[in-house]
Amino acid sequence: TDVVAPVPYGEAPFAGNRTERLRALVAELAAADFRGRLDLRSHAARFCLAGNASEGFSIAPPDLPLAQCDLVGNPAEDGRQPRESVMFANAVTELRRIHAGRIAIDVDVVREDAVVQPYPEAPAGGSRAVTAGEWNAAASANNRVVFRWSATP
Repeated sequence: TDVVAPVPYGEAPFAGNRTERLRALVAELAAADFRGRLDLRSHAARFCLAGNASEGFSIAPPDLPLAQCDLVGNPAEDGRQPRESVMFANAVTELRRIHAGRIAIDVDVVREDAVVQPYPEAPAGGSRAVTAGEWNAAASANNRVVFRWSATP
């Protein structure tokens, strides 16, 4: 079973309202006498961005043609370690302690390009260009944290 939590561009995946979603989900699982594993995986999307490495990047204007983006990527999510807030890290530590032996919690980053919404492609014949707005709509759906749990047999 999965719960998907969107992550706005620039926000740490393991932070913000995902912290409260984690707490609520673990409470629901514990109330149902669940025993097993809860995996939290961040999926970083590729956004059409304007800016540069020294001054930073932001979401490109929606009407900008995709080919004119300064970067298509997600520079904050290029590392190997999951980006998490202190509040999130503390919540994971606390929940692991409280539910030790019943619910194992694992936090990780997914590196493959698993998308839930395909990125748009330019129509055949080059009749029009894909815009940053169209591209970033898909990226917003793909930039997410997935909470997946499985019971121990």
